[in-house]
Amino acid sequence: MTGDKWRTLGLLAGIFVLGGITGAAAMKVHVNRDVGALLEMNPAEAQQKLKLRALARRLGLSDEQKAKIGQILRAQRDECKSVEQRTQEELTQCREKALPAAAEILSPEQRVKLDQILRRQGRRGLAAPADGPR
Repeated sequence: MTGDKWRTLGLLAGIFVLGGITGAAAMKVHVNRDVGALLEMNPAEAQQKLKLRALARRLGLSDEQKAKIGQILRAQRDECKSVEQRTQEELTQCREKALPAAAEILSPEQRVKLDQILRRQGRRGLAAPADGPR
């Protein structure tokens, strides 16, 4: 190959490499800005925003449609949060009912350990310990 061909190939390779670096840098800035905004939101809001983006992209939603669907998703999130809170309370009550029966099977040492575990989890500990395993 002649010197001119090497220079041309070198120039093309340099342009290719610079284009790749520029594209990667632009993508990094875009992603960091986008992800940074999501990380500053509370998780429920971020999840809703991502759902809406996915719908908008897949369905080709207009700005008006995005706004209306966003309102629907926010209302649904608040309603689901209320249901989840009620369900969590009921679940906790259900679990709490099973603890005394399970504790009766444990030795005194095991009951103490279970009580410590429950308290570390921020839950109410066991009531007065039973006499021993059955």
